[in-house]
Amino acid sequence: MAAEVSSSGTTDKQQLQLQQQQQLAARGIPLTRVRSIMKSSQESGQIGQDATLAVAKATECFVAYLVKESYNQKGLLEYKDLSDLVTSKTHLKFLAEIVPKKVKASDYLASLKSKGLGGGGGGSQ
Repeated sequence: MAAEVSSSGTTDKQQLQLQQQQQLAARGIPLTRVRSIMKSSQESGQIGQDATLAVAKATECFVAYLVKESYNQKGLLEYKDLSDLVTSKTHLKFLAEIVPKKVKASDYLASLKSKGLGGGGGGSQ
């Protein structure tokens, strides 16, 4: 079965890909940025347009999942809710260094003192 070619010289598949690109671009995920991030990996060779679209769509779905799961009871999305989600779900542990729990400086210094690791103020004498 041959692909139909439109009057502009593009196939149905090409038109569908163009529509998908336009939809993703309208959502705010710039495909050029996705492609440049993908190219920054030394292991990547040629990156096809289909791969760029797939990664952009996967990113969109992942961000939507994080937002949906992180919303609190007030209907707000706060950093604390996102960090709680990351620490509570084992499949999100890879984000632990990127979205760590916030710790007050005074609490951190107190924990250092309790471990005998110092916590005095300032520099050396």
